[in-house]
Amino acid sequence: MLASSERGIELLVKSEGRVREKLSCSPIGTLFQIRGPYGVPYLEKISMERSYLLVGGGSGITPLLCFHAQYPDLVAGTVYGFRTADALELLPDVPLVVEEVDGELADERVRSIWSPGLGIIACGPEPMLRALAREYRDRPDVYVSLEARIGCGIGSCLGCSIPTTTGTQRICRDGPLFAVSELPWLI
Repeated sequence: MLASSERGIELLVKSEGRVREKLSCSPIGTLFQIRGPYGVPYLEKISMERSYLLVGGGSGITPLLCFHAQYPDLVAGTVYGFRTADALELLPDVPLVVEEVDGELADERVRSIWSPGLGIIACGPEPMLRALAREYRDRPDVYVSLEARIGCGIGSCLGCSIPTTTGTQRICRDGPLFAVSELPWLI
């Protein structure tokens, strides 16, 4: 979700899969029934006493754009990465790290921006999340927002279950945000 209003919501849809393809090809103004959001809001998991560097990759930047718009005082900086330059047309007003143009990945750019005292909230492809988890695993308030194919969205199908240090949890119900310290498999 990029923006919401009383009249509707604006979506960023990656056209991959039958449902998302249908969404992306629908004309503006098409009515859809949606349910959600599900899971635990970021604010219930993060420390409100810290500022955060938001790190997103690909479609994972979408929840971070929304977080930044709603809570700008909690955001110290952003690193949003894509592999190809076509993202520059998609998000012309958002500063992006584009591998094809800049020659670096989002997680590499973080090293030049992050400083002690900042937390991290990251969402994106698993290799990016793994690189961040390895680099910042010993730092406080480092979180990853996990993406998964979610069957039911309410936690009953267990399709998005993951192992954590406190037992099995569901991304759709217990997440999507988890502290890196909860996910030893990510490191």
